[in-house]
Amino acid sequence: ASRILACELASIAAKRRTDSDVTALRSTVEAMRHENNLSKLLWLDFDFHWALTTAAQNVVPLLFMNSVRGLLKKYLHLLERLWVSPGTISAGYEHVVDAIGRGESNRARALLEWIWLGREQRFAEALETQAERASPTTQAASGHAVSLRK
Repeated sequence: ASRILACELASIAAKRRTDSDVTALRSTVEAMRHENNLSKLLWLDFDFHWALTTAAQNVVPLLFMNSVRGLLKKYLHLLERLWVSPGTISAGYEHVVDAIGRGESNRARALLEWIWLGREQRFAEALETQAERASPTTQAASGHAVSLRK
């Protein structure tokens, strides 16, 4: 749901944004480039999506984002434990901002969707790798490890 909402907001933002909206988006992306602390990066990612939502000029997603802010405060300590490579959080955002700045709504949507799909893929791969490492094995009579997973 977050991916769908963010992608649509990028598209709408490209149609409705002001120059100050684009400046706010660029400023957030620039701050993300120079940050390595995961907690701060997650908040900057929220700030990026807040600026995106503000640029779309629609009050309903802003209300939704306000409730997400509270959840982020509450669950940040859990999010920090997920596999996240700091450099991947903002990867591609500058291209989304460029598309929004040029009013290219379809491109802004497509770029943000590409970013979200990449995140989802990396997360799934990390979970799979973690599960493989944690899988119990036993030694078969032949001396080869045999996985107990189906």
